[in-house]
Amino acid sequence: MIAPKRYDQSASSVGVSIASSSSVCSMRLPGALFGSTVRRGVATRRALARREKSTLSYRVFEDSSSGQEPTKTALVIHGILGNKLNWRTFSQKLTKANPDWRFICLDLRGHGDSPSFSEPHNLEACANDVLKLADHLKVEPTAVLGHSFGGKVALTYLQQCMQHDRAPPSQVWVLDSLPGTGATDYASRDLTNSIETILPVVKKIPLPIRSKAQLVKDLQGHGVALGEAQWLTTNLRLTSKNPELYEWKMDVDVIEQLFQSFLASDLWPVVENPPVTEGKDVEIHFVHASKNNMWTSDLLDRLDAQQDNQVYHHLLEKSGHWVHIDNPVGLMKIIQTYMLQ
Repeated sequence: MIAPKRYDQSASSVGVSIASSSSVCSMRLPGALFGSTVRRGVATRRALARREKSTLSYRVFEDSSSGQEPTKTALVIHGILGNKLNWRTFSQKLTKANPDWRFICLDLRGHGDSPSFSEPHNLEACANDVLKLADHLKVEPTAVLGHSFGGKVALTYLQQCMQHDRAPPSQVWVLDSLPGTGATDYASRDLTNSIETILPVVKKIPLPIRSKAQLVKDLQGHGVALGEAQWLTTNLRLTSKNPELYEWKMDVDVIEQLFQSFLASDLWPVVENPPVTEGKDVEIHFVHASKNNMWTSDLLDRLDAQQDNQVYHHLLEKSGHWVHIDNPVGLMKIIQTYMLQ
């Protein structure tokens, strides 16, 4: 099978770069909007190879073995302190198994290669950024998937579709993220190596950073676990002044505000009153990690009570919060069964 085709759009993208492989290409092209009217989830490859700096950075994964354009599009939204590459391998495998689907992994504001944009920095602003990206690409996504913080962005995206009379996605997937607030659903969260603990440490790290190994050592010296410290190295980029030194490719001040919005926002009203479009309910799927003790029986009962509203939850066994790393096979099986077929 031919490998998935990839289009990579960064905030600093200029010019054209095409990989030597005939099956995989990375295209960086600035340019205007494209096309006129498209079906749900359909966009041309030429269209997806263009991005303006006013939109989020993204990467497109699709399988080119059939020689046909995918007819369905899924947007994939990472968690706080993450970036679009977190879900690269997972998206590649799904597109190889489902060539009629295209997966677009994006960088949220203040993350990865996306701009920080202007205040306010909250869930509503993030969802609006995603709406603008969809408008720019002229796609109506069939599905929106969000992990952790991205799960709440996905629900807020659905909420904004409802508020602005836009066609919602057919499915919203919330991966190990609870719809309530820090004082309710997240009241029992473990603060050890949590975002609340890590962000202050990140702000203490002197810049520029000499090496990834040094960053891991410094983070561990402040009590950050090895796994989290290594993960944070994915948020580094070489400085423009000295290619041997690193800086953050994320805006920590923006991320702090986003996380506060995450804890303050109650999205149960969206879950309990999802929109109906064209006579069919929008499906909302929650995937909860078996090792995450915040999924209480009361919370799961509340989700179960919404099954008539096409709200479902799926237990992912042998998994902590990093669902796509702890049990990728199990997660792919769930998504393959309930979303892609």
